[in-house]
Amino acid sequence: MPVDVENEQTVSRRALIRTAVWAAPVIVLATAAPAAAAASVEALQVRMLTTGIGSASASISLADGKNGDVGATPSRTDARAVLVEFFAANAAGQAVADATITVTTDGKREDQNNLVISVSPTSATSFPQASTGRLQTLSLSTGPTGTVQMKVSTAAFRGGDCGSTGRITGVISVTVQKDGYSTGTLVLPYDVFDNANAMAVCVPAPVPG
Repeated sequence: MPVDVENEQTVSRRALIRTAVWAAPVIVLATAAPAAAAASVEALQVRMLTTGIGSASASISLADGKNGDVGATPSRTDARAVLVEFFAANAAGQAVADATITVTTDGKREDQNNLVISVSPTSATSFPQASTGRLQTLSLSTGPTGTVQMKVSTAAFRGGDCGSTGRITGVISVTVQKDGYSTGTLVLPYDVFDNANAMAVCVPAPVPG
């Protein structure tokens, strides 16, 4: 029986083409996915809750006097140290626990090279000028209520201000930080003034005559 060469060649070519099509590799083009929008970071807030310890021009006002501790509710005429409470909050004003509140004074020093304004733990009860417990910076962690307390004191005592303007001004810087939030800041102006007792020391004794 004669072989149909033409037909056989046609079948062979079709089979080859069909096999080639099925064997061809599938090429997947990789395309970059749209960049996800950067998640916004919530900002923390820090506030001073304590009131009644300032003046018309300052958030904290302290008397230039001896180193006593007058606690949380001093009168402006004898306040050498005050108890100050700070509050950490989120953008909605809700308390933030386990945040770090850091209070830093401006580092000004009086004539004996002691800090004019310092911060101390609440356990401190006296504030000698050169005390190691008088710090320029203090960091504390907030509890469930979002608050911390510390004492702010002055060491610009009596004679150091005699002959001066009777007032020292500056700023205290406060920050609040916690992982996952952006840092919150607060700047508090302060003043230290000569009270009546301090000024009495400055007045020369009368000359007998």
